Amino acid sequence: MRRTMVGSVALLLTVSTADAQRPGAGTAVDSAMVPLGWLVGEWEGTGKMQTRSGAEVASVHEKVEGRLGGRVMIMEGIGREPGGRVVHHAFGVLRLRRVASASQ
Repeated sequence: MRRTMVGSVALLLTVSTADAQRPGAGTAVDSAMVPLGWLVGEWEGTGKMQTRSGAEVASVHEKVEGRLGGRVMIMEGIGREPGGRVVHHAFGVLRLRRVASASQ
């Protein structure tokens, strides 16, 4: 099972990076990410989640970074309860790609 998952991830990375390697693709992708540039930085606040035992409140720290020359963004968020225990930990990757229009 583990080998299958590792192989699937490797294939997914190969396929997704192949599109980024086309000549001229970088400029189109970079310009597509510009409207999301305001997300880059570190954010802090309070988060609430509903669990079986009721509502829980956490202090949340989010970090968003642009990587690969602005072609992708990575996001990580960690929520901690007042005692410091991690109650939420999330990671995400955002990549926009140009989709050919119907007229092309």
